[in-house]
Amino acid sequence: MESWWRSWPWASIGIPTGGDGIDVLDIDVYASGDGYGAFAELEDARLVDGWAAKVRTPSGGMHVYFPADPAWPQRNWAVTASHIDFRGEGGYVIVPPSFGAGTKRYEVMETAPAARPLDSARVRDFLRPPPPPIVAPPRALDRSPDAIVRRIAGFVARQSEGNRNRALFWAACRVAELDLPEDYAHGALGMAALRTGLKQEEAVATIRSAYRTVSATRSLHLDPGPAPPPLGL
Repeated sequence: MESWWRSWPWASIGIPTGGDGIDVLDIDVYASGDGYGAFAELEDARLVDGWAAKVRTPSGGMHVYFPADPAWPQRNWAVTASHIDFRGEGGYVIVPPSFGAGTKRYEVMETAPAARPLDSARVRDFLRPPPPPIVAPPRALDRSPDAIVRRIAGFVARQSEGNRNRALFWAACRVAELDLPEDYAHGALGMAALRTGLKQEEAVATIRSAYRTVSATRSLHLDPGPAPPPLGL
């Protein structure tokens, strides 16, 4: 082994993911954008709290390690629009102190003692943007806040598994932008979210996260969310 390393000092160290080892959330960085904003949304929604370690990659991205549960294998996936991948059963990851393509290494940034497995399906559902709904022919619309919220709630209620959390987050941001109180959003959107199969605590956490996001982005004079689907609002 020592002879091998002397011959190949720049070799990278790869380990398999899944099994009884680790699962990894990969935050990518590209010239077109990065996954840090989406990861911040996941943190606000309390979906990535149980990480064991964070590793900076040579590209400036980040690998977030979670303990894998061998009784609960999770498949690899990628949400390219959010620049986030998941490495689970059948995947692998390069680990510190390996080098990247140049002279930069993979480096441990932080570790945490109280780690738990990641629910990668919930993370993927949250990151996937909802598909544009079918738009009815143009007609005169009631543009009062109550009517707009009713249409937004109807959009949420039509979502299926895979789009529910992301759709609810988008909808709650739009209600917050109407300057309606958070309690109003919980009442108007909460029942619609429950009809899709979301648990009450998930719906409450997502609506709260949306209101925090809108409040923060207003203070920074930024656009708080993705472009809305064509709801005819």
